[in-house]
Amino acid sequence: MVPYIQHRENSRVSTRVVDCPECGERRGLVSSERVGPAYRDDGTTRERAVADRERLARDLAAAKAKLTRQQKNAAATQRRIAELQEELGSEP
Repeated sequence: MVPYIQHRENSRVSTRVVDCPECGERRGLVSSERVGPAYRDDGTTRERAVADRERLARDLAAAKAKLTRQQKNAAATQRRIAELQEELGSEP
């Protein structure tokens, strides 16, 4: 048997034959197993909404962290602009 792992977003397996690791001959795909966050350890399907919510929560946390970094950089840039304008305005 040749193992084959497929991401849950793929609706079908596109590989029909593979090279057998034991004999080197071309063999058909005998079985497949779905793995990933949408499936429990026993192979049953988890609620897709639960997996989607977990992914969205991770994405939201990353976006908030990115926004915080960008706001800090923008504040530093505004301070530098104010310093330069003050320096430019105080020259004779």
